[in-house]
Amino acid sequence: MAMRLRTTVQRDFGAQPSAALLLRGASTAEAAAALAVDLGIDATPSEPSAVIGPRDATERWLALVWKDVLDVREVGVHQEFAELGGKPEHADQVRAAVAERLGEVPTDLFATPTIAAMADLVRVTFEDSPEGTVRTLRAGDGQPLHLFHPAGGPTSVYQPLVAELPGGRPCLGYERVDHLDTVEAKAEHYAELVREHQPVGPYALGGWSFGGYLAYEVAQVLTARGEQVELVFLIDTILPLSTSDTPDGAEALLHRFGRFAEHIERTYGATLDLPLSELAAVGEDEQIRIVLDRVRAAVPGIGDAVLHHQYTSYVDARLAERYQPR
Repeated sequence: MAMRLRTTVQRDFGAQPSAALLLRGASTAEAAAALAVDLGIDATPSEPSAVIGPRDATERWLALVWKDVLDVREVGVHQEFAELGGKPEHADQVRAAVAERLGEVPTDLFATPTIAAMADLVRVTFEDSPEGTVRTLRAGDGQPLHLFHPAGGPTSVYQPLVAELPGGRPCLGYERVDHLDTVEAKAEHYAELVREHQPVGPYALGGWSFGGYLAYEVAQVLTARGEQVELVFLIDTILPLSTSDTPDGAEALLHRFGRFAEHIERTYGATLDLPLSELAAVGEDEQIRIVLDRVRAAVPGIGDAVLHHQYTSYVDARLAERYQPR
């Protein structure tokens, strides 16, 4: 839908709205305001205040809770609860949702009544698994469903899906293993864990985003070992680039960081200047450090947790770029 809208606007106005602006759910008023600025229609345009959407798994989950409780379509992570119509009875519903999901409610949950502040209080409980690499998303009897972490996020993001699955089937989530640096190596490791928790098939595997790659490659490993895989499902997993389509040099750097720079500009209203010559002279780890340092300087108060999410998302995206599915 976003691409169709961009194409139509390009045809009618000769300019394109940012894909990042559209994909974060911008209103027509925001899209029109951004287009007017691009076209120079208003010589002294007033910049619309950026509504910063959720930036990691914890903020996304809290945003869903707020939207459901307050019956609103859009929530910014720095908007205050009362500003969106929140009343004491609504706050009680948020506390109940947090208690149901996490088993506890921080006493100061509403001390600063924004999603960003709440996320800082519950993030560790929401994202970390005391069980280690394999998290029990739902206990039960029978053959489990094996779910693999998305790019930059924990498997707790699957909880709403798990809650809707019928029959009480057990579900296991496989968290990040950062000491392995290819999809294939991770899949070998995960396949061993899958067999530890389910010694015999048939196996059912799935994942969202980068988790789809992991599920697919784990299925390949299990099949090569003579095991039966009955189901593999991929939710919004990007298509790998063919080797011939992979850019190099300065074009590769723009491809790697250009869309991220646009995302920062449209989401936070901050320009992220990419020092391409500086990036080209260093390795990948140093490249992402430089870029994140620029983000930290351009967006004061962005928070270490959000930056860490951006870092892990980048690392997973790079692994995905190198992966060639069999």
